Amino acid sequence: TYGFTLPCAEEPGWTCVSLPATAQHVMRAHLPLADAGRVLEFDSRGLHRTLASAIKACSDDQRSRSFLRALLAFRMVWYSQDALLGSTLEDLRKADAEHNSLPGPWDIILPPADAGGRDAAGITNALRVKTSEFLCLAAHLEALDGGSDWMQRFPRAIVEGLRE
Repeated sequence: TYGFTLPCAEEPGWTCVSLPATAQHVMRAHLPLADAGRVLEFDSRGLHRTLASAIKACSDDQRSRSFLRALLAFRMVWYSQDALLGSTLEDLRKADAEHNSLPGPWDIILPPADAGGRDAAGITNALRVKTSEFLCLAAHLEALDGGSDWMQRFPRAIVEGLRE
């Protein structure tokens, strides 16, 4: 669910779709060719069937973990390098460091000054979509890693659902 479709307090989870063309080198390195061209869906509420199918296509547990780690890292780099999202992610990290707990991600997002003529609501909605996608990928990475950095303070229920 994207952040702008529901009030913040009602958001049930985060989603992200990974198109095969965007990570073809990762897909081909870890999956059989027949599976490397499939769309993968990530959902912070649990393991999506498309992702479960890709994991099953890996030959063993180590290979599936390696595949997930490579795909998540590759996709998350896009978000960390995104000019629009970069300051939001940094604000989340700062809020965590200062308060020892994370506020809701949407409490951080404010419409930035608009030098390019785009309206503030459109920019805010784009930030919410990108933040939802990033948080979804981060929740999957945390579930894979068992929680190790600032992401470990995100809602435990989300991560626990991914570990099952």
